[in-house]
Amino acid sequence: MFRHRSRRLAVALVLGLLATASSLYAEIPGLSSKVLDNGLEVIVIQNSAVPLVTVEIAVHAGGFVEPPELDGLSHLYEHMFFKGNAEIPTQEGFLEKMQELGAVWNGTTSEELVNYYFTLPSNRLWEGTEFLRDALLKPLFRRDELTRERPVVLGEFDRNEANPNFHLFREVSRVLWGETFSRKNVIGDRTVLATATREQMLLFRENYYVPNNSALLFSGDVDPVEAFELAEEFFGDWPRAEDPFDKFPVPPHAPLAESSTLAVIQPVERVTLNVSWHGPGMKEDPPATYAADVLSFILSQPNSRWNRRLVESGLFDFTNLFYLSQVHTGPISLLAATSADRFEAARDAFWSEIAALASPDYFSDEELEYAKKQLEFSELRNRQRPSSFTHTVAFWWATGGLEYYENYIDDLRAVTREDIRRYVEQYLENKPSVTGVLLSEEDLATIESLASADVVRPQSGTSGTAIAAQRGDDAVTEEFEVAGVPVILRQLSSSPTVAVAAFVRGGLNDTTASDAGLENLIWSVAAKQSQKYDKESMATELTRLGAALSHQIQSSASVFTLDAIADNVGPSLDLFFDALVHPRFSDEELDLARERQLSALATNAADPDLYLRRLSARAHLGDHPSGLDPLGERATVESFGVDDLDRRHDELITRSRLLFVVTGGIDRSALQAALEPVLSRLPEGAPPSPPRAVSGLEETSPVLEARDLPTVYIQGAFPAVDSASPDFAAHLLAHRILSRELFEEIRTKRNLAYAAAAAVSRKVPNSGFVYVTTAEPNEALPVIRDTVLRLREQPLSADEVRHTAESLRTGLLMGTQDPAGLALALGTYELNSGGWERLDQVLMELTEITPAEVQRALQSSVRNVDFAVLGDLSKVDPELLDSL
Repeated sequence: MFRHRSRRLAVALVLGLLATASSLYAEIPGLSSKVLDNGLEVIVIQNSAVPLVTVEIAVHAGGFVEPPELDGLSHLYEHMFFKGNAEIPTQEGFLEKMQELGAVWNGTTSEELVNYYFTLPSNRLWEGTEFLRDALLKPLFRRDELTRERPVVLGEFDRNEANPNFHLFREVSRVLWGETFSRKNVIGDRTVLATATREQMLLFRENYYVPNNSALLFSGDVDPVEAFELAEEFFGDWPRAEDPFDKFPVPPHAPLAESSTLAVIQPVERVTLNVSWHGPGMKEDPPATYAADVLSFILSQPNSRWNRRLVESGLFDFTNLFYLSQVHTGPISLLAATSADRFEAARDAFWSEIAALASPDYFSDEELEYAKKQLEFSELRNRQRPSSFTHTVAFWWATGGLEYYENYIDDLRAVTREDIRRYVEQYLENKPSVTGVLLSEEDLATIESLASADVVRPQSGTSGTAIAAQRGDDAVTEEFEVAGVPVILRQLSSSPTVAVAAFVRGGLNDTTASDAGLENLIWSVAAKQSQKYDKESMATELTRLGAALSHQIQSSASVFTLDAIADNVGPSLDLFFDALVHPRFSDEELDLARERQLSALATNAADPDLYLRRLSARAHLGDHPSGLDPLGERATVESFGVDDLDRRHDELITRSRLLFVVTGGIDRSALQAALEPVLSRLPEGAPPSPPRAVSGLEETSPVLEARDLPTVYIQGAFPAVDSASPDFAAHLLAHRILSRELFEEIRTKRNLAYAAAAAVSRKVPNSGFVYVTTAEPNEALPVIRDTVLRLREQPLSADEVRHTAESLRTGLLMGTQDPAGLALALGTYELNSGGWERLDQVLMELTEITPAEVQRALQSSVRNVDFAVLGDLSKVDPELLDSL
């Protein structure tokens, strides 16, 4: 029965509860905290932007508590958390309850934190908190469920091992941490996961899942007083236990004695370099951790000396030097990509830059101040999405502590050049490191400097209305034109940021095979330099203003986006419009963008999931332009010149093609004043041709490609109802239900796969998919077929439909919590779904869909499925690919 705590509390009770809440974190808007008598810390982050609340439990566990014999137990426990408990004894019942609550849920395990969270409508807070209590305090750890879950966890292993980068990071980590490797090996050890017992799980819970080693977090549309009251009611009698770290002290990581080099062999086209050092601990050397964050940001900037000498020079496709904040020796790591013929020069240049980092002129005072300001802006953006900000707060609670986080911005501001010099000299310069190089057998033979490296050939194992629901009076949407260009403005006057999305109509549907990848190159270069802002000044201004430019290529448009701080929106818009309308296309910058795009193509080809998507598009769409890769093909990308970019850009930036969607803290008059002088000078141009229909959909055309992988990757694509259709919400919900049923039938009941899913998109032309990765495709494929047929024939209950609709609605709302996500959603619905208002309508329609409508949607869908298969084809019966 629905139960929601009354908010009409006596004034004395309100004042009493708030008085016990800590004021230590008052500088973080909306955050308050108190500690219950049993040691449980309760943290509340109030943000009523949308009517959602996230309830999260964080446990100070993870890889760092695991000796070799328990390597992976935190990860396995995370999987078992979502099984049966004393109140809901089966996983099926657990999942049904989640659907009933309209919740989106997940759990994660990292080196020093395990967390579990539910995001659900805020009027279900009481029930959600009770549900979390039962899952946390009353687990059953049934032996049959543990037995069934092992192949699922090992299937996650298989998915990781299919990615070549996983092997690089894992082999470097083995050497970096030596005897304490298990305490950094979050995914775990296969043997431990395969043999873990119920008794081990119960003992693990007894030792670490105790209130004085945990934090309970509430975020979103929640009253702090009510949250503290709920915490006391549901968790106040959770008994305190002995400090687990008094019982089981965490051993320190032994310092590296010497440097070493590994060559990790995988079937890859590019060479990836990973160099890692032991870095500072957050409690042993806090000043170094702030210095690490500031230095990493300085180096990441396009105009930094580091980037100019290593990336802009053409030696590397990209570099990323970063520090992972941890209490128990955080690692410092470089990740960089290049090619075999550039490797030795690139590696030597990298070490030269490391040697120079501590020099007084390596970066300017201006760069130092920009870095600190930009990190502050980044923190500001993060706090706008309460459902994800909860996880950030949980991370800091588990590592440096909330006081560390509360003071983080102030401590960043205090970082000096001397702090950075000390950090470099103490942890990087001339310090032992582990170098890992991921490359193919063929490339290894060509690189002389790797002749003495330890060669590792890893073996893979096997396992058998965001809009209607916006809160506050400031959420106003307006439509108007400026110089004939349509503009959609959603004002959120309290938002500290502004997002401006320029949708350029056409997208993939207006692309030919010979031009595929060209638009991506255009926007990649445009984000780097323009006629008014050269490369260095653009990077400097973006950093100073706290702004960011990004882009994506959709089926019906390319989108060039500005994410700006509201206080700096004027100069940010000036920079954005110049990049959009007047990019500076040069041979030098084109070559760099081209190299990065080719590197991304190679990376996507090596990743089985990403490559499967390309195979699926080929199987379903054939030569239709919407099936083209937005990155293009190697031959076409290599052929493009500056003239091609100029030609295509002139075709795109016209008034007939543009749509602007603006969200956040900006008013109409300021926006119009910024748009008018830019848009009035643009040519009218010609709009793109309507997308042509996809031919051959009445017959299936599977595409199969052999690859040596531990599991078989399968995706089936099929025609889907247009997102402008009045039936779209029913189809969206029907395929969410199908996805849930596939997960339950394939993973939960039969343990045939780690992942199984289904969905429909909002593209033009539209499509849907079913997906599974499994070591037993001939068993999984009939389950997909039978599940579809069952749902077509057997009507669902009204409760099942209603609960899934609530969960789906929650997910849609989560994507629109910040201005950037909201702008993208509004524009996509405007172009693909008959108007931005359609997002409102879909959210409302989801609550009214009947079981009969869901059944009709499935009866007309998942037909003429074109399957794509990647892996060991000998395991696949081709006849099963014609079953739908």
